[in-house]
Amino acid sequence: MAQRQQETTQFAGPVGVEALTQTSKAAIVSGLAAPQQMAELTSEAMAEWMAFVSRRAKAQAELFGQLSHCHNAGSAAEAQRKFVSHCAQDYADEFAALIELGCRNTERMLSVLPVGGKTSDTTNGSRP
Repeated sequence: MAQRQQETTQFAGPVGVEALTQTSKAAIVSGLAAPQQMAELTSEAMAEWMAFVSRRAKAQAELFGQLSHCHNAGSAAEAQRKFVSHCAQDYADEFAALIELGCRNTERMLSVLPVGGKTSDTTNGSRP
């Protein structure tokens, strides 16, 4: 009987006010970390997107400058063809970069979200 009570206590873990305090503290820290991390990751993605929009606006302005120097329809069509070609490649590259950023950020978010009452730790290669 004494052995069974000892086994039960061993598996029950710490009890009392200290255990409740530790559990509450961990929940609060975890609860605050996730929104902060989400805001940081969102800002990072928005900065990437805004840099892309800036580059595209610059390319559009350069196209207008090139078109102003075209003296016939053929040269204007060639300038537009090059612009559209570069534009399509730029968008493809940017979306690939955003997808990569999203995957990295998802992994980073998983490291701060509580999983089964514990914070997962993907920094050492383990997965939740």
